[in-house]
Amino acid sequence: MALTHSPNLSPLQRLQGKDPRAPGYHALACTLLTEAERSAHVAARRLAFMPSAACLVSCMGLTTCRYLSRLMPLLLEWLHAPDASTRVQALALLGAVLRATWPRVPAHAAALWRHLLLVLVWADGKPDGAWAGAAEADDAGRKEVRQQAEEVCGLLLACAPEEVRSFEPESSGRLAPAVDKLHQRLIAGRA
Repeated sequence: MALTHSPNLSPLQRLQGKDPRAPGYHALACTLLTEAERSAHVAARRLAFMPSAACLVSCMGLTTCRYLSRLMPLLLEWLHAPDASTRVQALALLGAVLRATWPRVPAHAAALWRHLLLVLVWADGKPDGAWAGAAEADDAGRKEVRQQAEEVCGLLLACAPEEVRSFEPESSGRLAPAVDKLHQRLIAGRA
């Protein structure tokens, strides 16, 4: 979502300008994160939060790193939400975070890659034990999740190619065999 299309942040952007360290951006980030933490399990609220958060991340740039300890647990949880619309929004927000914080991405690339592989396995319709009990999405929702996840995978590979290529699915815990094949295919396709 482009910043100019966000009705929530347009007045703030006019007041604060382009300085990513402007106090208004950081005050809003604290408020939004507090509310998101309170209502993380309410689909309507998390879906309202994510587009505004993506715009805010774009405004704050690298200073977003200050809030990653609060944002990433929410975002990683939402990547595995039972509804496809939450997953798509979470992937869009993750893409904005990767673009804004690209110098810090290599330190966390392996963990992010693992989550993205699991999301892609889900989008392929190959259930893993982690998805037991999750509501099934329709094919269009899975397709949209897959498309968004592949875009985020491309961003992650661009930010941290060595870390992603050296990721070993076997050593990262109990992952489905489909994840290893998917990892190899994605690496080969982006080499």
